[in-house]
Amino acid sequence: MGKKFGDGNQKAIEARAKKAAAKDEVEKQKEKKRQDEAWRDDSKDLAAKEKRKQEKEDKAKRQLENKAAKKAMEEEENQELQAAYGAKATKVTRAQIEAQRNAYKKPTKILAPGLEFLAENPNKKKAESLASGHVDASSLDEALDQLSTGSGEVDRNPEKRMKAAFEAFCERETPLMKKDNPFLRRSQLKEQLWKKWQKSPENPLNQAAAAKQQKK
Repeated sequence: MGKKFGDGNQKAIEARAKKAAAKDEVEKQKEKKRQDEAWRDDSKDLAAKEKRKQEKEDKAKRQLENKAAKKAMEEEENQELQAAYGAKATKVTRAQIEAQRNAYKKPTKILAPGLEFLAENPNKKKAESLASGHVDASSLDEALDQLSTGSGEVDRNPEKRMKAAFEAFCERETPLMKKDNPFLRRSQLKEQLWKKWQKSPENPLNQAAAAKQQKK
């Protein structure tokens, strides 16, 4: 009887030990799972922090690049204006430059030998211009052509006469126009000179047109 009782007691002890071991294993698995989940959460937080940090650095870098590019453009504009107008060290803001440019819009690029001007409405009819007493030419070549066809007499040296008159006009008017419009770019300055020249009584084309009107 004693032997059987002892065997039964041993089995009960082993059963309890196995049960306890199984319980411990379950707890270990639960703890491991909690740690894994915590590690994943930490990894996500760390990745999110790194991403936010990188985005912040990228934004700051872009801002610096934009600022540097804007400054370079302003310096380039100032150098261009100084080179064109002979200014010594007059610094102008980009806002001033843009405000000045906005006053001169819708230009059409045209070409002339040695002279690149901008003018509006280059396709006006020559006949209408001559008939009205005003010649509107979009280039120096076109102006010379009108000078030779607009009068009954043949001009032996229309090109030399036109260029000489235009150069004298520009030499006198350019300083005045620069003074009134200090922020104009070179092309805009030439545009305004060309427009003014087209209406000037010094223009041989206008002189020819006026002479034709008087003959009528």
